[in-house]
Amino acid sequence: MSHKLENQFKEALQQMEAPYNPKAWESLQARLDLAMPVASPKNPFNIWKVSAVVIGVVGISASLYFLGTEDAAAPKVANTSNVFNENKTETISEKENIENNTSPAVVSHKPILSDKNTSVSAPKVPVNTEKKASTTTYTKTDDQTLQATDLDEKIEVTENIKENTTKTNQGKPSASPFVAPAISKKCLNEDLKIQNENAVGMVVTYPSGKKVTIGSKKQSVLKLNESGTYSISDGYFENGGTFIVNASQEPEFDMDLDNIYKNGVPSTIVKATTLAQHYTWVSKTETKSGKETEFHFFKQGEFSIELQTTDQNGCKNYTSKQVIVSKDYNLLAADAFNPMHSDSRKNNFMPFALTERNTGFKLTIIDPKDAGVVYQTSDSNAGWDGIDTRTGKMASNGSNYIWKVNLTNPMPGENESYKGVVFVAM
Repeated sequence: MSHKLENQFKEALQQMEAPYNPKAWESLQARLDLAMPVASPKNPFNIWKVSAVVIGVVGISASLYFLGTEDAAAPKVANTSNVFNENKTETISEKENIENNTSPAVVSHKPILSDKNTSVSAPKVPVNTEKKASTTTYTKTDDQTLQATDLDEKIEVTENIKENTTKTNQGKPSASPFVAPAISKKCLNEDLKIQNENAVGMVVTYPSGKKVTIGSKKQSVLKLNESGTYSISDGYFENGGTFIVNASQEPEFDMDLDNIYKNGVPSTIVKATTLAQHYTWVSKTETKSGKETEFHFFKQGEFSIELQTTDQNGCKNYTSKQVIVSKDYNLLAADAFNPMHSDSRKNNFMPFALTERNTGFKLTIIDPKDAGVVYQTSDSNAGWDGIDTRTGKMASNGSNYIWKVNLTNPMPGENESYKGVVFVAM
């Protein structure tokens, strides 16, 4: 009976074939090469030789066990499936270690010879279920390529590269370089038209910290109502530069409050008291330049004079004042004269402004009774002496006559004709 049982075990052992997992053997070979490098080239048949030795040792151990227990009523059979299960467990554990980034301990595949009460089995390999925070060691090969020394570390390096790339681009909407428009010095209260040609928004920061955002490929007009340094950026990391807004000094000027007559013309004299590169004076009817000038207002009313200055930075500034004219200008003509007076300034009629002004004119005296022309002249030195040229007689005492003057070249804002009434008193 014992021989029959022994033969059955022998046949089972002879027909036994261990399962083969190429990846498990390759992993084991790679770890052995790292631990014990050899100078000679690796022989692929060594794997099969090692496998044969392991299987042989396991078979001999099982035979010795069963031969030593013939006298037992129910002999214990060595659980050979455990050997194969252990090999399978070892292979799976190695795969799990690779996936879990763990490094299993080097396992001896020599079987342990047990006593007759102990089942023969391969030693179990401890599995570390915790993920190890490994430090990657790199080596440079002949082609100068940086490589990790293990499969799990190579996977970790690849993941780190992807993660770092994602972090680098995170928060920055475009890899294109940010280009800010070139802006020279500007002046306070100017309007700035600015175009954003970038693929991202443009942020203009005022000196006070106020921010204005201009969308991609958009145009905007900014009111530069703060003086100082403005900055332009993409709102994330890149600063596109700065530009300066200058504030010029507000101009001031003096003005004669009384409307005086200069060369027979009503004149308002103005003089700037602020230093500037250029002065421009503007009224309703005239535009002049210079630090000092004069304006002429011929009608009653209120008029404005504005001073515009330009400083050394090219910045302009403005100020204005009001002028009040109490009455209309009428060539400074007298309203009466005495033809019999001994003073030549009082015994004839000629509007005084015509004697001062260098302008052509025609003076006409009209009799209101019949609208007849009594006298005409274009000579400022030949005023009407009271004689009616139609009859050659002196005008009646206490009579009124109409006078009219037409100017050849009136001044800006001035009417070309004037008229009034003159009283003859003797």
